[in-house]
Amino acid sequence: MTIDRLAARELSETWSLPEGTSVRTDTYGGRAVVLVDSPRGGLRVDDPSSALAEALRRMSLGPVRLPNLVPDFPAYDSPPAHRSAAAVDLLRRLSDVRYVVDRHLMLGAGLMVTVSPAGRSARFLPVPLPRGRGDALVTLTRGARFSRSGTGLVLESDLSDHRVELHGPEARWLMARVPGMRLRDLERVVRLPRLPLPPGATDAFVAYLVAARMLSLSP
Repeated sequence: MTIDRLAARELSETWSLPEGTSVRTDTYGGRAVVLVDSPRGGLRVDDPSSALAEALRRMSLGPVRLPNLVPDFPAYDSPPAHRSAAAVDLLRRLSDVRYVVDRHLMLGAGLMVTVSPAGRSARFLPVPLPRGRGDALVTLTRGARFSRSGTGLVLESDLSDHRVELHGPEARWLMARVPGMRLRDLERVVRLPRLPLPPGATDAFVAYLVAARMLSLSP
């Protein structure tokens, strides 16, 4: 195996609309609107910003890195103080359409984790793992259950309003090892040479699954 194949792929956060979703712009009563027709239901966005309209158009085509649209669009662990007005505005507007939006962690061009809302009230707000809590134990939440979906694994729970799909060997490998670990030990996972992961991948994996209420942090 070459050194190139051992190199860890870049971690990124992406956003998309469900497969089969169409997005079109129109006018209604003299006002601009965006019409979204999704398997989860339709919605109309009145007076959309140009950034939101373009984000939804791109997201209907597949997972999108939103910093390519708004350069300082925040990652889940970006400090709020470092966000521009344009980034804050797009983030707020996306919150209004959250029930048709899927969130992803990607390694290179491949999906690692997909978090999908299970209802209109779902709110997915991943935050950085807490510093100073190295002894906190990562555990699988009560009621979380696994099922198969093609070549991936799906996590669902009656206590969660999200559905999580784990894609590829990295996500399945992390899911098999992270529960039961202490936060201070997570970084050791990325150092294992047989499955190189980029810095931050394990923290992002845990943060996403904690936000989806599939993992929890015990004192």
